[in-house]
Amino acid sequence: MKKFSIILLTIIIGLFVFADIDFNDPEGFDRDLPNAEYLLEKSPPEFKWGDDTQVYSGGVAGVAFDVDYRTGFLYAVVLTRNGALADSIMLYNSYNNGNTWNSKGLIILNGDGELENPEIIVTDDGRVSCFALYVESDGRRNLYMKEFADTSTTSGSHWEQIDRGNTDTVYAYDVDYQDGFYYAAWNAIYPTHNTNLTLYGASLDENLSSWINQINLFYDLQSTEDPKIAAGANGNAYVGFIEKRVDAGINNIRVKKTYDYGASWASSQAVSSLSTQIISNLDVAASTNPDYQSVWFTVQYDNLNNFGYYYSTDSCVTNQYGTIIISPKTGTWVERLGTISFNETADFATIAFKADSGASHDVGITYATANNPTGMFAVEIINDHAATGTFAPYAGNLLANSAIIYAGWGPTNLYFDSWIKTGIEDEMVTLSTPNVYTSTPIFRDNISIFFNLDNETFVNLSIIDATGRIIKDFNAYYQKGNNNIMWNGNDNRGNTVSNGTYFYRVSFGSEIYSGKITYLK
Repeated sequence: MKKFSIILLTIIIGLFVFADIDFNDPEGFDRDLPNAEYLLEKSPPEFKWGDDTQVYSGGVAGVAFDVDYRTGFLYAVVLTRNGALADSIMLYNSYNNGNTWNSKGLIILNGDGELENPEIIVTDDGRVSCFALYVESDGRRNLYMKEFADTSTTSGSHWEQIDRGNTDTVYAYDVDYQDGFYYAAWNAIYPTHNTNLTLYGASLDENLSSWINQINLFYDLQSTEDPKIAAGANGNAYVGFIEKRVDAGINNIRVKKTYDYGASWASSQAVSSLSTQIISNLDVAASTNPDYQSVWFTVQYDNLNNFGYYYSTDSCVTNQYGTIIISPKTGTWVERLGTISFNETADFATIAFKADSGASHDVGITYATANNPTGMFAVEIINDHAATGTFAPYAGNLLANSAIIYAGWGPTNLYFDSWIKTGIEDEMVTLSTPNVYTSTPIFRDNISIFFNLDNETFVNLSIIDATGRIIKDFNAYYQKGNNNIMWNGNDNRGNTVSNGTYFYRVSFGSEIYSGKITYLK
């Protein structure tokens, strides 16, 4: 991996600044201009967690978030519970690594039913999709998806039912996305199957209009536990599920695999040994780096109150036991609810979990890299607020670091924390050797973005508007040494953009840097 100089984002008031701005007036600047500490690290996270940011205030019934890997923008869905039913989902986003969050409006399913288990996915081209179970008043349970081409509003798009048929009873589901394909897995009862619980899978090419490859993955499941799906590299996807043999009193974790984007699935395979232990709260993550084939299965052992994991290094051809991540504490609260998420830009998996004791309700975090899936970092307790006792903290990522959202005790209120955010707040670092900087933070005619390269390489510069859309691209090879790209305020079609705040994202080799600029005509 090419190494580049550490960056100091220096704001230089240059030739392109117009005269009617008083730069001695602090109100003439956007006080949130990016500093070097905001720019992205290219290594697994260190633990510098601190003050959390509140995302939402009120009753909570579910939460999920995802990152746009092009821009670093974050998107979260919050299932609110303001009365007896959880009947509305709020969409939030953040343009500054989770330091502040913006409400983008309500996502509501019409009717008198209830919503369950929200999920969110940001695609490679920046589209945002929300998923949820809809429980109708007559007891029917169906899985729906809603996609937003423009996240400036939650209107103008419709809910699409993923599972087929109008009399299904979908108990639980999971979704993932990689390389242009959505994947979904759910367990359901269909009348044609004599009320036996069956595990299903489906996939969706993002260029198609409907879901395809709906396949019966496992019949007579005997468990309403959530199936979990993880998408890896090159069309690989893995569905983990808990098999419960009630008559024998034994439990097992199994996995179904596809190596062709969901067109076909191999026979299910045992991950764990058959056990009389009660197992629950399964989650799955897979490496998206084609150089590695790591897959993790995090799980809770209820009767021992342990939280641990299994893993594979060969795309689940073989599966092995890892270790216990957290063991029982004394006290009445001993839940070990957990989730896991893979970071595709830095090749590591973030694991977040709730580790309660009689004295506290903690959020813990650890991680492991794709090339060393068992090398878990020492558990760190990071939450500032009491964690929920009913659902797990949601593990996720920034562009190259760990992040989580969790609910306060109740569950009520939602809080966000990440390494890069609190690393900025708590431990300011002095960096040297300028590498990427702009000629001015505010411009009317032109702005130059300067960067220094250690070697000739391909550089991508994207200009992104406040909704997360890429409006202008610059892609070319640049020579070793000092270079600059000039933007005149036009989009890819040659149209002049509107006044407002924009973001730039510069990537070369494995390095990714971002910042904020303001255009005024």
